[in-house]
Amino acid sequence: MGANNMAMCEALSKILVLAEYLQTRCGVPKFVASEISEIEQAAKAALAAPPRNCDVGTPEEQTKRMDAFCASHGEHIGQSWRCEKCPLFTINRCELAWAQMPYDEKEGGTK
Repeated sequence: MGANNMAMCEALSKILVLAEYLQTRCGVPKFVASEISEIEQAAKAALAAPPRNCDVGTPEEQTKRMDAFCASHGEHIGQSWRCEKCPLFTINRCELAWAQMPYDEKEGGTK
C-alpha cells in the first residue's frame, strides 16, 4: 500500500475502476477520454507513492520508531538526547521532519 491511508487507497482504487469502466463501456467522447486518462494516471501515481512514517502505525508505534531512529543517530543522556550527529540536527522540530520521511519496514520505519 503506497498511499497515505487505507481510506485513500480504497477511494483511488474505486476511481481507477470507474475510469476503466467509462473508457471501455460508455463510449465517451475523445476529449473526455483524455481527461479520464489523466485522472487515472494521477490515481495510479498516488497509489504508487511510498508511505511516510506518519502514515504507518498508531501514535505509540510511531513514537517507538522515532525513538529507535534517535537511538541510532544520537546519544541518550538522562532524559534528553545529544543529537549532534543526527541528519535532522539542524532542523527545528525534527520529529515533524522524521514523520515526513519515507517509511521503510526493514529499517525500523525510516529510510
